[in-house]
Parts: sequence; C-alpha cells; structure tokens
Amino acid sequence: MKIEQKDPVMKMMDDLIAPYGRPDNYSELLSALREKVTPEEAEVWYCYPDFSYNTDPVTREEAEKNFPFQRRREMQACSDSLINKGMLLKTKGPRGKEGYQRTYLFYIIYGYMFDPDGSRLQKELFRWWDYVREGGSAQLVKQIPPYRVLPQEAAVTGDSRHSKIPMNLEIPDQRRVLPMDKASRLVRQCDPIAVTKCICRMERDIQGDRPCDFPLEVCIIFNEAARDAVDMGVARYITADEALDIMGKCNDMGLVQTFSNVEHPLACCNCCSCCCICLRSIERGEKNVLRVSRYLAEAAKPGECIDCGRCTKVCPMGAVKLDENGPHIDGSRCIGCGICAGHCPKGVLKLDVRPHAQSKPDIMKEQRIYM
Repeated sequence: MKIEQKDPVMKMMDDLIAPYGRPDNYSELLSALREKVTPEEAEVWYCYPDFSYNTDPVTREEAEKNFPFQRRREMQACSDSLINKGMLLKTKGPRGKEGYQRTYLFYIIYGYMFDPDGSRLQKELFRWWDYVREGGSAQLVKQIPPYRVLPQEAAVTGDSRHSKIPMNLEIPDQRRVLPMDKASRLVRQCDPIAVTKCICRMERDIQGDRPCDFPLEVCIIFNEAARDAVDMGVARYITADEALDIMGKCNDMGLVQTFSNVEHPLACCNCCSCCCICLRSIERGEKNVLRVSRYLAEAAKPGECIDCGRCTKVCPMGAVKLDENGPHIDGSRCIGCGICAGHCPKGVLKLDVRPHAQSKPDIMKEQRIYM
C-alpha cells in the first residue's frame, strides 16, 4: 500500500507550530505560508538544521550535499530566496562556526511586532499570538516551562542596590540562596547584553487595548540572542550595570522578572499581569509556560501590619489577602516573585524557600526563545 507523503510546505508549517500545538487558524496559516514559500524552497529548508543556539549551523556548501548534484543550482536559488524571506537565519554556533539554521515561529512573530505592515504569514501568526495570550486552545506543548520566575534579589539578599526594600525586612537564610536565584550574578555572566521592547505590551498597543502604562523598553536579552536582536535593528546594546538598573526600577514598579529557563540565559522579561503571556498563563493555572520561583511569601510579622494595602495591590497573582490579623498568603497562587515583600513599608512580609524546593530544577535543553 502506498503511503501518502505530506507536501513539503505543510510539513514546514507543522514543524514551525510543533512546540505549540495546532492553532485554530491552522488553515489560514498554511495558506499564508504557501504564499511565502514554494514547495522547492520548503525542501531546501530541510537541508539546514532546526534553530538552537547550542546547535552548530551549516554552511550553504554543507547543505548542498543533501541535494542531488543535478539540482544544485536550483537549491542555491532556493537558499537565496529563503534567506531574503527570513526563513533561514545566519547564525554562529557554540564553537564559533558560522552558517545557517531554519527560522522558528517566535522569530517571525517578533519581527512583526516591529513591522506591523509585514507579510500575511506574520499577520496570521500575530492573530494566533493574541488568541494564545487570551487563553486560546493552542498552548505550548513543551514539558519543561521555557521561563521561570526570579525572586526580587533584594528580598532574598538584603542588598538594596538592586531595588527598594524596607529597612527591617527579614532576610532568608543566605546558605539557601542559590546562584540561580540572583539576577545580578546571572546578568554579569552574560556578554553582550541588549534591551528591547516588551512584545506583550507592544501587541496590546497594536490592538489598541493596553490596560497599563508600564514602560516598553524593559526586556533584557543576553548573549547570542542579544546579537541577533541588535542585528535585526530591534534592540540596543547596554552594560550589565544598565541592565540591573532597569531590572531594579521594574521591581520598584511592581513588575515581575521572568528569566529564560535554560543553561545560559537568553532573556529577562519584566512582566505585568495584564499584558504578559507568562503571567496570564500561570494565572489561568497553566504550568507549561512559566515555573514559579523557589520561594514563597509569608507573613513574618503579622502583628506589625498597618493595613496600608500595598501588598494586595502589587501582587500579580492576587495571592495576598488582608484581614484584622494582617496579611495572609495563598501558597497555591504565590509565584515567589517577592514584589509584596519589597513594597511592604513595615517589613511584615518576607520570602522563604518553599518546602521541598529543588536545588537543581529541570531546564530546557534547547537554547531558544519560545515565547
């Protein structure tokens, strides 16, 4: 019996959306991709490796070896076309090798945020992104979340250089604070560093329905991702001190830091619960986009509460409640960001390590941004 083969463009579409599940506008996305690439170009696309910063790219000469000799000229033309269309990305591998890799879905969406007059494919992907943000059926299918919450560093170390904290804040046992918990340590290991605009807030701006006035240029990108974003013209280089200054100010505004959950950080988002896809997903009870931090807020000195209500206003998850006995923390909702502790004027709240918290949580193997 003859097995029917999937056509190359459909296979390309399925691989682009594979990490996210099948979107409701799949047929529109496939139609838009057919307008953008030919079946021959889709074939050539598969001669290059899938994108990841910990995978070596291949040169065009190496990719040609995957095609019959009599079709080499056709392949060269298709490679040129795919590069011009942004479907092949020029990259540098972990050992410095230069070459090309296949583009990925988030990269295409990211480009649209800075060029809303882009291709039909970008517009259909933007429509899908908005659908996912609002709780649509297409969800990230990766088992390990691509982002994790980082606790407010000042709240776990007492170092007020990183953000404002009350003078009498109770600090956790420093022996239990790991390097992965400290933003300053993670940032200073990265080079280069760049800052770009928050695409979640940009997306709401494009829709014309952003409910907050938090700043846009607050997303920090690291290492290879920083180089790519600057090369795209959508980011600018900054120093480690400038990055930490941005992050500290965002903490003071009540924004939550979420770091890419990989061995070498690629991004740090400063998230609000009204726009950002990570916080909105975890608020809906989804566990496949964002991992909570190793910490949990608790009322260390409930008797000193002055009922100012700041903790309830800044908590992005609605995990803090007040009554006549002071603040109470819903541990099932607390993500361990420490924003409440940093905004409590009397130091009533603190962060402490969660019971049974892992010292080495699972991380994603692919060095790549999915959301």
